[in-house]
Amino acid sequence: MKKVFFLVNSLEMGGAERVISEISPFLKEKFDVEILTLKSGKFYDVGVKQTSLLNTNSNLAMLFFFPYYVWKLRKIWKQNPDCKIVSFLEWSNFVNILAVKNAAISLRIALSFFKGLKGAFYKILISWLYPKAGTIIVNSEENKFDLAGRLNIDPARIRVICNPQDFAKIAKLKAEPVEPDFLELIKGKKVFVSVGRLDEQKRYDILINAFRKLAEKDVKNILIIIGDGPLKEELEQLIERLNLQENVFLIGRRSNVFKYLNKANYFVYSSRAEGFPNVLLEAMSVDVPIITSDFKTGGRELIAPGLEFYKEIDYPYYGPNGVLLSLADFDLSKVKLEKVNQNQEGIKRFDIGNVVKKWIELLE
Repeated sequence: MKKVFFLVNSLEMGGAERVISEISPFLKEKFDVEILTLKSGKFYDVGVKQTSLLNTNSNLAMLFFFPYYVWKLRKIWKQNPDCKIVSFLEWSNFVNILAVKNAAISLRIALSFFKGLKGAFYKILISWLYPKAGTIIVNSEENKFDLAGRLNIDPARIRVICNPQDFAKIAKLKAEPVEPDFLELIKGKKVFVSVGRLDEQKRYDILINAFRKLAEKDVKNILIIIGDGPLKEELEQLIERLNLQENVFLIGRRSNVFKYLNKANYFVYSSRAEGFPNVLLEAMSVDVPIITSDFKTGGRELIAPGLEFYKEIDYPYYGPNGVLLSLADFDLSKVKLEKVNQNQEGIKRFDIGNVVKKWIELLE
């Protein structure tokens, strides 16, 4: 049985970590799968062997021990000459490229996502190292287009493998009952739901300000935000300052978001940028119409499959799976809600069975 290693910073919460946790149980039927992590933190139980290259939970240690990681991974690679090593997330990708010839790496976010001094540092390393990789796996056609153009990489070396969704599991999760107090909260209301970390990237301050017009138009319009993060207190103050305590609710993190999405009339999202918007795909899987900012990357691919990534469009732009709003002018009052659809167009390619087949083709 062929040995496959997935290298990732840790198995703490995150999109790449979730992908590994979901595909590994299927892949272990054909491969001897082992997860290598740079840190020892763990949230996901992947059901396969996990080895931490260093017993630490410190991001600073990842920087300081970078040469050690390269040495350690090269040693593992030489001990398993017929193995396949695939890395996820930038720091693990850097290690993999320097340790393994023709490394296979996975880029989960657009290059435009990197901002500030740290982002500039990462962009320098990405521009230098990523063209040296043998194979680059991305999770959207838009990321492939962006990466090939910005780094002058042959598109033939870039493989698109979508983020997986277990639709059979989701069908069970969405059918679970919600709490009685939640049912009381939404009774007789038009429910807008958003899910995400309360940080600057998600722009929940923009969303709450935009929602004020809908609340003023109809007091039965309510916004429920599922998630937690560093801006929680600031957003609570904003809600109070706008006098939206009866219309906007921060209900914290929930382990099963699907049962709440199943009660929504609309899913609304104001993010500045995404690697790939899993949360939009989750809303699609529960058949909820979507109102979202036209961010990079993946939004257009889900809301309006076939729409060119860099085409200038008029907003609101109504697609088969929802509506796109301008990043610069996120105005919910401009949306004709009766025109917002959810046809689940293109959703089958994200089915976990189809995604696992793509991974098997890559790893064999």
